[in-house]
Formats: sequence, structure tokens, C-alpha cells
Amino acid sequence: MVSSWTEYLVLERGQTKKYRLFTGRYEALAEIADYWNDETEDYDIPDQINGVAVVGQEDDYLVGGQLSAAESNEIIEFESLNESLVQVWATMQRWDIRKLKPSQLGWVLGIGSVRAIAEKKNKHTFPDLSARHILYKGRRYIAFAVSMSAPFRRYESDYNFVIWDGLYDAAVAVGTVMEDGTVKGELAFSPVEIEIPTSKSMTDFVRRTRKAQERFFRESGA
Repeated sequence: MVSSWTEYLVLERGQTKKYRLFTGRYEALAEIADYWNDETEDYDIPDQINGVAVVGQEDDYLVGGQLSAAESNEIIEFESLNESLVQVWATMQRWDIRKLKPSQLGWVLGIGSVRAIAEKKNKHTFPDLSARHILYKGRRYIAFAVSMSAPFRRYESDYNFVIWDGLYDAAVAVGTVMEDGTVKGELAFSPVEIEIPTSKSMTDFVRRTRKAQERFFRESGA
């Protein structure tokens, strides 16, 4: 008997350095046999299992949740793709990243050419927020709370809210609502830390987020 699974090369913002690469896998949630329906002679695949989103099937299991590294040696953080350590890591992990250029990092992280993509869309798109605490809701922007019990793309380790831009279908800012009610944070997609001015309310913070976002696009040519 041989089991197989899919591995993903995951690039995201780092915790100690600018970027992070790791070999990611989805979590095994349940055996697919548990969802066989004798009446329809087919599987009744749920959207969630124990509150975790199902993304597909691997071997005899339904998998989902967030992509995570199985071993610590599958993770590397770095400042530039030009670092020799990156290529050494990629070789050891059997990933061919020779065609990935430093200039493409912005595109991979959702920075480059996002304006052109957004202009082709005719509606605003948001993730499933039905079970989340909404802090602000507008036509284009929605701010929602995140926590260790309500995680979202690993932002919960450093922040307690995310602002989603429905025009670009992406997280545009992350931050923290302080005990005194003030709101502070930064752009979520920039390869360098760009802070957004501290605000007295979430509404004001969203307004300042938009200004910071537009300034970044204007100055970077994205």
C-alpha cells in the first residue's frame, strides 16, 4: 500500500524576514469513506469538517484547512531570492525555482499588476465571512476580526483584524484594535512594512488604508 499527497511551494510574508518559502500540505480531516451515501451511490462531501474548510481529496482522505509545513526544515525565511541559501534550500527540497525571478516576487504576493486585474472585474468579491465578527462593512471594503480560534491565513498570530478589498479580492491591510479603541496596522500586500496612520475608529482606518493603498500603487507603478 502506498499513500500519496500533493505538496505545494508556498511563498508568503515572513515573520523574521521579508519572505518565507515552505513546502506546504493540507491537513487530513477525515476518511472519504465516512461520507459514502448508499442511496445515491456517491460521496456526500461536506463544505466543512469540524469547522475546517474542505478543499479536496488526497488518497483516501478529505483534506483542508491551511497549508502548513510538516517539518521545520521545510521552511526558510529570506530577504532576496538572490541569496544562495534559497537555492540550496530549493535543491534540498527538490523545487525548481530557477525560473522565478526576484522581480516576480511582487506578482506572486499579489502586488504587481493588481490594478490591471481589478479593472477587468465587474464586481466585488469577498471570502466566506458568514461566521466572522464584522468590524466594518462597505461596498468595497470589509474589516473582520481574526484570532487563534478564528484564524485567517496566519494573520492571527500578529494581528486581530483583516481588511479585505473586494475590488482586488485580496487582504489589503492587517492590524490591531487596541484596548482604548484606537486602530493601528499596515498594508498586507507590500513587500516592505508600510504603516497606516493610527486611527480613532475602524471607519477612519479603512479610509486611511485606501489612501495608503492608492499611494503605494501610484509610487510603485503596480
